[in-house]
Amino acid sequence: MIDFPAEIRRSVYDAIMAQKCPLGRYGGGMSYEDLNVVDFLKLIWDLPAMRSEDDRFRNAEADAVQHMVNNDDWTLDDALLRRFNLLAGDQKYFEKFVEAIVSPEVRESRKEIEHFVSIINDALGSVNCELAIKDYLNGLPCYRLMEGKHHDTLPVDIEPNTIPIFVDRAPDEFPAFKLCEDGFDDYGYKTRYSLYYYSEPGKYKTIGWVRIMKRDEQVTYGYIEGKITSLGKDFCSVGQRLDYYLTIKNILGPQYKNFLHAMRDAAVFSQICDEFSDTFGFKNSLLRFPEAEEALQYAVYKLAGYPVNDAISFVFKAQMPYYEEEMLNVKFDMGDIQNEHNLNRVIALIGNNGVGKTTVLSQLAECIVKGKDERFTPRRPIFKKVISASYSIFDKFFKADVSSFNYTYCGIQKKGGGLMEEQEIKQRRMASIDMVKRHDRNRKLHHYMSILLPNELVTPLFDGDTFEFQEKVYADNMERYSSGQSMLMNQIIEIVANIRQNTLILIDEPEVHLHPKGITTFINILNTICKQFASCCILATHSAVVVQELLSRNVIVMNRNEDGSPYVMPMRVESLGENLTTITEDVFGRGEVSPYYKKVVRKLVEDNTNIEDVLHLIQNNDVPVSMPLYMLIDKYFSQK
Repeated sequence: MIDFPAEIRRSVYDAIMAQKCPLGRYGGGMSYEDLNVVDFLKLIWDLPAMRSEDDRFRNAEADAVQHMVNNDDWTLDDALLRRFNLLAGDQKYFEKFVEAIVSPEVRESRKEIEHFVSIINDALGSVNCELAIKDYLNGLPCYRLMEGKHHDTLPVDIEPNTIPIFVDRAPDEFPAFKLCEDGFDDYGYKTRYSLYYYSEPGKYKTIGWVRIMKRDEQVTYGYIEGKITSLGKDFCSVGQRLDYYLTIKNILGPQYKNFLHAMRDAAVFSQICDEFSDTFGFKNSLLRFPEAEEALQYAVYKLAGYPVNDAISFVFKAQMPYYEEEMLNVKFDMGDIQNEHNLNRVIALIGNNGVGKTTVLSQLAECIVKGKDERFTPRRPIFKKVISASYSIFDKFFKADVSSFNYTYCGIQKKGGGLMEEQEIKQRRMASIDMVKRHDRNRKLHHYMSILLPNELVTPLFDGDTFEFQEKVYADNMERYSSGQSMLMNQIIEIVANIRQNTLILIDEPEVHLHPKGITTFINILNTICKQFASCCILATHSAVVVQELLSRNVIVMNRNEDGSPYVMPMRVESLGENLTTITEDVFGRGEVSPYYKKVVRKLVEDNTNIEDVLHLIQNNDVPVSMPLYMLIDKYFSQK
């Protein structure tokens, strides 16, 4: 149980009550829309079940109504501190009070919720807990007090920056950085700073301009002062030229990521970019000039030593669990994904069960995210994000710790093992819907779902004016959706919410629960999404229908030799638009084991004297026999 010392309770309480509208919609008369303050108290205490202090009234609710509504002789402090003993009473009521203050039942906007979350978390100080998102209600986050400093946790591959940053004053310890307000007024925005590095007194190197914004503020000056080692979570920065990033790396070497993370850099850390990219200040101040746009897009490539707009072509060395003697080399050629005419955005791995398709995808995700360069030839590909998606109960995608790499797992497996419960899946879906809304992708989501699913299912799910997804409508009509439709909706929601420019999407068995037309449509939508976001996708599949939608050069066939060793091979026919039977036989080697239908036909030929008799037995409701089947029957009679 979290322990809240008396001084911390008081600090949190004072911080809350010092804010404008501390009770939000339950403000007790601050506007005609305010709800009764007594109803707020009932969010914390069971007033109808509590005894009254006055013999005239039957319970504590009647007390509160009499003194706070009828007589108005209790202040809010009187009610909370004296009557209900918030700060000295049972701790659980203090926790409920804090969580109610930031609840969507009390607050009307995400901005308002996050403002109170910020001031409460600051007031909690050294107490080992923090408000963290646990659910969503009507598209707004629901915060709960949780042990640990969840939001302040550094990525596992980032160390705290220890080099001091002096703001608008000369360093008095070395090495150090100096950050100077530039004074440039950019249509009301003042976000530009000059950054310098001091190796020793009087010896410095100019790094260049950097723009720093504070959420919901036009002017950053004054919010960063004195000596710091990192910016807070409500800050974001973008170097204004590519040279800014290269200079920092040349100075700091491998430690450059630690410093850039401390600067909340959006070019190198795309998670930070995701948090701020939809704001007006980010688009119109931090990216005011083309050089800044270039830095945002290409800094990660330059820092990794990659040419800009380089074609993505690499060999991945996969370790097969059933054959550890040697690695399986799998080559992926995606071309220049920035080129809108690129036809290689979607690649499929196909083969029999157990050949290692899912293993390759899982290891590929892990090795890219963890930067295991030794597993790639000639070098590890650079992506700004990786999304792994699978709704199979057997998927093997790894669940990353908090990492500097922008990685999202979309599936039904828990990180610690086991399957997610329905409520957990709902929470994640609502988090994704919130991201769709923040990134202004409501219409895109509606468009994709309209292609995938019948109109009568899709139309009620979206608001007619805003195109926002209606979670309540979805929950009320879940019985109308098949398992395949539910899976599709969740998968598309998560992909649309999480994708960004230069993303690698990895999907395991997208055909699960889908009919052939649904598979075809889904592959086409994936191509569209990848094109719109200059991204690419690798699928693991058993379906010839998937392969039929792809060029043969984008299909990798996996198999095993007799000794169990794995190998890969290309398609031997052009798969795009090819007959499904031909694709199936090419991939799975149907000639090695006689298909069941051939055994059936051969037995019918053996038991009958002529073709007409066999046709009579096969035909149903005058449906004509296909030409390939007729020719097979004729062939067996000729051999008889």
